[in-house]
Amino acid sequence: MLTRRILLCALVAAGASLASACGSSGTAANLELQNVSSGYFDAGIVDGENKIVPSVTFTLHNKGSEQTANVQLNVHFRVVDADGNMDEKLVRAIGSDGVGPQQTSEPITVRADIGYTSPQSRADMLTNSNFRDVQVRVFGKAGSEQWVPIGEAAVERTILIR
Repeated sequence: MLTRRILLCALVAAGASLASACGSSGTAANLELQNVSSGYFDAGIVDGENKIVPSVTFTLHNKGSEQTANVQLNVHFRVVDADGNMDEKLVRAIGSDGVGPQQTSEPITVRADIGYTSPQSRADMLTNSNFRDVQVRVFGKAGSEQWVPIGEAAVERTILIR
């Protein structure tokens, strides 16, 4: 009986040691969008027409009490009042180094591949009556957890220089 207790205590201690060695990981639900800027990136000339694509830059702030690491983002670009996404991008946003509690990530820029083309100048495209505004929705997950909404923003009607 005493041998079983000693063995049980040793197993519990080993388990606790292993858990602390792996480290705890925060959840993507603790992340929030900050420092958001957006606009339309000049994607060059495609088939003789100017092309602009929605672009968003932001940081992720960890409002939790644990480091959050290995974060992937699923960024949806959606035309306002439309069914379905205009485009969607999967991005590895935070690596194994993670973002500590109450810390903020480096800026992350995500650009859609799909956008608007026209023979008009890029600036004139933004005022065309056929132009439709785009909303960005950001979902994230840390490791193998489920996707959670992190935030959303409207893409500003401006041409980005870079």
